[in-house]
Amino acid sequence: MSSLRRSLLAATLLAPLALWGCLPVSNPTDPEPEPEEQTQPADGSNLFAGKWKREDNGATFEVEDDGSTVTGKLVEGTYVWPDGEEKGEEIFSKYEFELARKGDKLEGQATFVFKGEQDALKSKWVVTRSGTTLKAKVEEISFDDAGKESGRKQVEKTFAFEAAQVAAAAAPQPGAYKLDLTTMIQAPPLVMIGEDAKVGFKVEIETTAGGNTSKHTLAVVGEGDGVWHLETSQGMANYASMSPDAKDMLMGLVVEKDGGKVTKAVLGKRGEAGKQIKIVAYNAPPPAEAPEGEDVEVEVPAGTYQAKLYVTEVQGKTYKSWSGVEGDVEGVPLKTEGPQGGYALKEPPSMETLDLGESVEVKKCVYDNGDEWMWSDNEVVKSLAARMALMKTSASVMKVTMVATGAEAELKWE
Repeated sequence: MSSLRRSLLAATLLAPLALWGCLPVSNPTDPEPEPEEQTQPADGSNLFAGKWKREDNGATFEVEDDGSTVTGKLVEGTYVWPDGEEKGEEIFSKYEFELARKGDKLEGQATFVFKGEQDALKSKWVVTRSGTTLKAKVEEISFDDAGKESGRKQVEKTFAFEAAQVAAAAAPQPGAYKLDLTTMIQAPPLVMIGEDAKVGFKVEIETTAGGNTSKHTLAVVGEGDGVWHLETSQGMANYASMSPDAKDMLMGLVVEKDGGKVTKAVLGKRGEAGKQIKIVAYNAPPPAEAPEGEDVEVEVPAGTYQAKLYVTEVQGKTYKSWSGVEGDVEGVPLKTEGPQGGYALKEPPSMETLDLGESVEVKKCVYDNGDEWMWSDNEVVKSLAARMALMKTSASVMKVTMVATGAEAELKWE
C-alpha cells in the first residue's frame, strides 16, 4: 500500500473508528481528562474495571479498563428471558460492549447476538458513574412478530459497580495508599509507525476536547531485528488523580516494523527499566487488499480536480474518498462520503510554516463542514502522526506541537 493511501485511510477511516493503530495520532474525540474532583470509591480510582451488575435483572458484565477504552462481556448464566425471572433460558450467545472516555462519560456501543442467530446487533451506550453506581443510557431495540427490528428508544439502566481491586475497609490516610499502575494499565496491541521512521524521531501532540487539554509524546528510541523500540506518555494524564507517579512514567513498547504489532510492553519511571505489563488482546482481521482507485473528475467548492476515487467497505458500510492526484492538491483529500455524512474541500490549499522546534512546512486544507487539516511531508510528522500536523473539527483539536530528531531513551532498555 502506498504511503499516500495509508495516510488517507488513517485520516478517513481509522481515526473515526478509534482503532488502536491510531495511537500516534491520538483520537481527537477521546481527550485525556485533566485531574478533577472524583466521585469514586475511597481508593480514588477512576477506572471501571470489575463487575457491573444490572439492578433490574442481575445481568453481570466482567469489565476491563486500560485507561482509555472500557470493554465488557456478559457473564454466562446471569441474563435469562424474560427479564426478572429467576429461571429461564439464556438468549444471547454473545453480549459485549466497548466504550471510550468522553469527558466524564463513557460512550460507545454494545454488540450482541441472539442464540441461534448469526447477525450481530449494535446498541449505543452512554455511561456515567457516581461512587459505586453506574447509570447507562442504552438503545432498547423493539422487534415485530416476524422478528425484525421495528424501532429503537433510549432507556436508562442502573448497574451496581464492584471494583476489580477492592481497597481496605478503612479509607486510607492521605499519602498512605499507593496504586500499582503496572497492574492496571494495559498496552495497545497495535501502533502504526511510518515506513520512513528513524531512531531519534519524537513528536509531541496536544489534544483539546470537551474543555480538556492534554499533551503526550511518542518517540522512536531504538530498534532491533524487525522491531522498533518506542516510548510514549500517552494516557498517563488519566492516572494523575490516583497516583502521583503517573506524571513521571512512560510506556515502553516493542513494535514490529511490518504491521505495527506490539510484542512486549513495560511501564516505569524515567531512568528505570520498568515492569512488564499486559497487552490488550486483539485479533487483527486479515489484511485486505487496498482498493486500486478509479481515475475520475470531482467537483468540490474549491474547484474541479482530477482525482482517485476509493471505495472501502467497513463492517458492511460503504465509505468513499476522492484524493487529488496532481498540482497543489496532490495527496489532498478532496471529498468523502459515508453513512454519517461527509465533507468537501472548500477552498484551494495554502502553504504555511509552523514553528515546532524547527520550521515545518504544512499544507492547510479547509473543508465545507468547518474542519481544518494541515498535512506535512516533514519526516517526523509523516512517520509518527500519519502526515497530520493538525486536525481541527467542531468538537476537538489535535495538533503536533513539537518534532525532534535526536530523542534518546528515557527508560532503561535491555
